[in-house]
Amino acid sequence: MRTRLYLLAILFLIPSFVFSNPVVSKKSPCNAVYLMAVTLDTKEKTISGKMNLNWRNISTDTIHELQFHLYMNAFKNNRTTFMSERGSRFVDFDFKDMKEIDWGWCEIKSMKTKKGIDLMSRAKFISPDDGNVDDQTVLSVSLPDSIKPNEVIDLEIEFTTKLPKFFARTGYVDDYYFAGQWFPKIAVYESVGQRGSKKGHWNCHQFHANSEFFADFGSFDVKITAPTQFKIGTSGVLVSENKNADGTTMHEYKIDDILDFAWAASPHFRIKETQWKNVKITAYVQPQHYNQVDRFLSSTVYALTYFTDNLGEYPYSIVNIIDPAYKGDASSGMEYTTLFTTMTTWGMPKGVRMPEYVTVHEFGHAYFMGLLATNEFEEAFLDEGFNSYYESRIMDQTYGSAGSMIDKLGIQMGDVDQQRANYVYSDMAKFVNLNRFAWEFKYGGYGLTYSKTATWLSTLERLIGKSNVDEIFQKYYARWRFKHPGLRDFIAIANEVYKENNCTKLGVDLNNFFDQMFNSNETCDYAVRTIENNDDDQNLGFFDVAKTKTFIGSKDKDKSDKKNYKSKVVLQRNGAIILPVEVLVHFENGDEVTENWNGKELFCEFNYKKSDKIEWVKIDPKNKLLVDTNILNNSMTKEPETKALWKYFFRFLFWLQNLMQIFATIA
Repeated sequence: MRTRLYLLAILFLIPSFVFSNPVVSKKSPCNAVYLMAVTLDTKEKTISGKMNLNWRNISTDTIHELQFHLYMNAFKNNRTTFMSERGSRFVDFDFKDMKEIDWGWCEIKSMKTKKGIDLMSRAKFISPDDGNVDDQTVLSVSLPDSIKPNEVIDLEIEFTTKLPKFFARTGYVDDYYFAGQWFPKIAVYESVGQRGSKKGHWNCHQFHANSEFFADFGSFDVKITAPTQFKIGTSGVLVSENKNADGTTMHEYKIDDILDFAWAASPHFRIKETQWKNVKITAYVQPQHYNQVDRFLSSTVYALTYFTDNLGEYPYSIVNIIDPAYKGDASSGMEYTTLFTTMTTWGMPKGVRMPEYVTVHEFGHAYFMGLLATNEFEEAFLDEGFNSYYESRIMDQTYGSAGSMIDKLGIQMGDVDQQRANYVYSDMAKFVNLNRFAWEFKYGGYGLTYSKTATWLSTLERLIGKSNVDEIFQKYYARWRFKHPGLRDFIAIANEVYKENNCTKLGVDLNNFFDQMFNSNETCDYAVRTIENNDDDQNLGFFDVAKTKTFIGSKDKDKSDKKNYKSKVVLQRNGAIILPVEVLVHFENGDEVTENWNGKELFCEFNYKKSDKIEWVKIDPKNKLLVDTNILNNSMTKEPETKALWKYFFRFLFWLQNLMQIFATIA
């Protein structure tokens, strides 16, 4: 039975705490230092408290305003930008069914400087992306005094966040709470040249349905007061717990060098821990899923091991895994640097690896979202796509490439296969390019930031070699962790490695490859057009021999036991994407020839004079071109006796399919 607590009243009895000067971490700039004391009110579904923000200007500009993300205001009404875009990513629902307590918001009650100057009178909501006056997810605060380079501003903020009933990403259901993007968070100020910026500016986008997040590295000291029976998992390391006389407990957590602080609370969590080297891994699992807890823990260990061995060090001492409650699955698959939510259902068979796949993927964000703090609003593929590529590598290596995703009842599917299928069978693949802001995927296609990126990177690995791709990512991680890299930074390192290792497979550099990958909505499709095997009749007819016209007929030819053939293979490029193509030509006697085509021309022809016919031809025999959208036309067998039969059979299937669709429409 839920205890009725009046924590808001108690909150105001808590004396103000003293904020000490922060110690800046050596790992990251750590220019945003948060000290918070908040209370969870389980009756009102609110998180209220005080926050001290110590922010340092690490740019070369003098700054006259601050900008904050108030993400929770996305759930304030049905006119916010997030809610108006919800159909592009989240299941729609009827707002009329929502009660007052179902909505969410974040209200700053006061914001003062260290000198006591009130800033809320100088604050206003802005909508830099779409001008939506009903959206209050970005707050601009003009400053009475400018902040010069390397100067610090101290702010004291009092706020209340109302958690929404679960709709997307964050909120509550029954007595399960997931607090993500729950406090006023300062935005990123980008200097000239950072990620191609032409001038210094605040990068503070509204909360969109398709977008994730972007933040500076920070240091967090967070005190959470909640009912004592609640178990809490957070982004930080627990440093103290103190029980209060009113049936609540204050938990204090600290951590440096992360982008955000999230947490989950429930009285029903069952907790299990394991250790990997110096990292403590803790799973907070729903009771009905506890028989799967080892699947969460072991897949996290696999991911930690793989990333450490193949990309770089994991610099934190904790990983916390949250298993959302039933009906709270809208918070499944959410990632923060040291905490993530996973996904499963009751009775999940071991051969269906949803828990493993989601765990591996969400942990991977610690690297591509957390340590390589990319801008997911503007270049989502640098996190989602790169992470999906590594997810495939980890899953296929750990569980076997044939069935790493599904291996049950004779049905198998690997992760690379799944990524490719999600790309090539997407109805948006021909309409959108990856290099666009997240909310510009208006009519679908955001999933391509995952699957298209992963499939192209798997193709790159097969074309230039895994060792070269490993070196690219290792240098990228070593050079850009704890910073904010952009696409141009990744491509620069890729070209550097490509040239240093004397690679030539894709030309003098990788610019064209990445241009087709990120900036094009064109597709790749190479096909075998024809195979021809003709008798080599050698010389027949009139020829000048020693200035004499001489007739050569078939009876004059050398009558050998074996015929000679003129054989020909014709290939065609159906798509606009151009990549180098390998072609395997197989002859009747078992001989094989591997040809190389630059893939540029619309048609390509290979000719042979041999005593044996061509039996079959296969484009891309080593399956390097995973981006080829139609592999059914990649091979052809010369079987003239059945050619007509198959032609009419496939035509029959085509008309049958259309007939069935017509009946389905009528029904």
